[in-house]
Amino acid sequence: MARPSRVSARKRSAAKPRTAAAPTRAATAKTRKAAVRAKPGTAADLRRLRPAAYEATVTPRIVVLDPTPCLAVEGRGAPEGPDFQEAAGILYATAWSLKLALKAAGREFKVPPLEGLWWSDADLRRLDDPRALWRLPRSAWRWKLLLPLPDGAAPEDVRRVREELCAKRGDLLPNRVRLERIEEGRCVQALHVGPYAKESETVRRMVAYARERGLQPCGFHHEIYLSDPRATPPEKLRTILRLAVR
Repeated sequence: MARPSRVSARKRSAAKPRTAAAPTRAATAKTRKAAVRAKPGTAADLRRLRPAAYEATVTPRIVVLDPTPCLAVEGRGAPEGPDFQEAAGILYATAWSLKLALKAAGREFKVPPLEGLWWSDADLRRLDDPRALWRLPRSAWRWKLLLPLPDGAAPEDVRRVREELCAKRGDLLPNRVRLERIEEGRCVQALHVGPYAKESETVRRMVAYARERGLQPCGFHHEIYLSDPRATPPEKLRTILRLAVR
């Protein structure tokens, strides 16, 4: 999948399975250490607070993730299409407005990298073969864009920000953004380096890795965009790919 150009909200308002490898003791200790709350007066950095979600290498690995609150906006169509770009813009606008509101309350956070869940109408709940997406017309793709939030983000905070944005913009587009809890649990995760159009090669290795361990994909195709495509050559784009497995 292709991610949109990053939108600045200040400029736009808008077998019997073998046992899967368990996290090492060192990794568990690292996660616990990172899970300490941010010091007062500093912005919570989700990449440090939830390291397992952002640590990936080109070699697939198993990660176990806790449920994560996210701002989310859903749609369908090609990522270069107007609905996708509009959705990305309003998602960022909501995230930055929420960041400023929580900063005033002493709960500031850093806006994390954009994420996307991808699937198709072939199976609205799960996509057993994530590679199938690349065989479909781009207009048939469905997506949910996400920006994770720190634990404790309250629905009333998001509602208040949406209302303020609607009043400022003079439209109801901010109401597309929802606060959701994303639960993936055990996943296969890998770093894809290169053009978005070649992600299927990495996905094929991820699926093979899972099946060698008696696991099957059971979730949406998940992407985390670490690079800005406006400033990064396609061959150097870094994208974390994730598949929930069971």
